[in-house]
Amino acid sequence: MHREFAAEPTDTVQVVLGAPVEPAGTRAYAAELSRLPGVFQVDAPEGAYQDGRRTGPPGQDRLTASDGRVRLAVVPTQQALYGDVPAFVERVRQTPAPVPVLVGGYPGETTDFRSTLLDRLPFAVGIVLVATYVILFLMTNSVLLPAKATVLNLLSLSVMFGCLVWVFQDGHLSGPLGFTPPGRSSRASRC
Repeated sequence: MHREFAAEPTDTVQVVLGAPVEPAGTRAYAAELSRLPGVFQVDAPEGAYQDGRRTGPPGQDRLTASDGRVRLAVVPTQQALYGDVPAFVERVRQTPAPVPVLVGGYPGETTDFRSTLLDRLPFAVGIVLVATYVILFLMTNSVLLPAKATVLNLLSLSVMFGCLVWVFQDGHLSGPLGFTPPGRSSRASRC
């Protein structure tokens, strides 16, 4: 299926211009976005853009808010979605715009979620480890047993995640278990 369809419109990156902009500014910005690697097309009120030039007629009023602000729909290629999605979203965000922009849609939201999750993950893991150590220390009155339990818990979790990847993501045992391996657990694992 991915070979036959070049773009994935359901995973469109939505770019909202933060203030009303003259049509010429919107056209220039849409054309610039359409030149980015991994962009199949950009839908704007002034038309659709591919490779820096307008390819579709104007008249997409659904992309203009009542206060004059504009939303651009950046349709990524399949290769962009199966490549480095955070880098793709960052290229969209770094493209110079006539006014400040908000970037959303599934790829943008997933990139932001992953970034927030990874930023806070060490803190959450630290809290769990300290709480486990303290509770076990209070229960056993031993310094060594809670440390040993913590290390063994980390080791067993590592083995469990390794087995999940080996069996389901890499596809080992897919025949006896009767499933088709996806190659990765989800598109979010690449974002």
